[in-house]
Amino acid sequence: MRRRFRSSLSALHAFEAAARHGSFSGAADELNLSQGAVSRQIRGLELSLGIRLFDLVKRRVVLTEVGRRYLTDVRQAIDTFEFSTWRAIGASGGDQTLELATLPTFCSRWLIPRLPLFYELQPGVVVNCTTRLKPFDFAVEPFDAAIHFGRPAWPHAILHPLFDVRLIAVCSPQFRSRHAIRTEVDLASVPLLQQLNRPSAWAEWFEKIGLQTDNAVRGARYDQISMLSQAAVNGLGAALLPQFLIEDELHSGRLVLIGQTILESAQSYLLVVPEAKGGMPLIDQFRRWLLSMVHPSAKEPLEDQAAGRR
Repeated sequence: MRRRFRSSLSALHAFEAAARHGSFSGAADELNLSQGAVSRQIRGLELSLGIRLFDLVKRRVVLTEVGRRYLTDVRQAIDTFEFSTWRAIGASGGDQTLELATLPTFCSRWLIPRLPLFYELQPGVVVNCTTRLKPFDFAVEPFDAAIHFGRPAWPHAILHPLFDVRLIAVCSPQFRSRHAIRTEVDLASVPLLQQLNRPSAWAEWFEKIGLQTDNAVRGARYDQISMLSQAAVNGLGAALLPQFLIEDELHSGRLVLIGQTILESAQSYLLVVPEAKGGMPLIDQFRRWLLSMVHPSAKEPLEDQAAGRR
């Protein structure tokens, strides 16, 4: 018969805490247990698994190689358990909950300002937003849908295009004045701000205007659009940014457009729905509302449906 392991959650917590502190005493203090209790839990876990998780090195416990690999899975399991527990507690009030994995800048700058409109149409629904920057397995992570930026490829999922990315060159008015920027060509000799996951963007932009410059790959790098836009607003350099995510800065004058050149990206923003949940009413309602926000002409059918329920 296949052997089944039934390690207690408390033993897994003890293992994870001991690995993080590098000591059983540190784990014991955190978990409000005696050092002996932590030691017994971890020893029992090792016996049930048939492996050694820690070595003792100069009075510190150090993970073995197999222990390090096991720790990654244990942390994911603990996170999933806690996530599911809080989700169950949150649902006890009767509200419907949608768990959305999303990108931080898209969420804070575009989605959250529009969520009140969704709540007006769907009272009793709560949308929880959690950051995920890369594709993941919906069978492992407890999400109902995801907002993703990239190419339209995600196994076992249905992809709905949201925004094509149109990058425009911008800077603060003070930066433009300080560097006497009058045309796009002037950007070849000023500090440029780079986005970490689009390292060739400026080079492609300069190529589009027919100019080559070594300056295209130089400059401070940021891994989030929100960081990049704030750096530009504060006069640290010129930046290439998606137009739809900096509408407020352009309208307020905190950022100004340099020239009219637009760099189209091969990647886009997508709503990703796992195939297993594609027909769920709540997810379908959110999908149709989200698409209506991106394409306003598609908004009325959802409003009519909501009106019918009222």
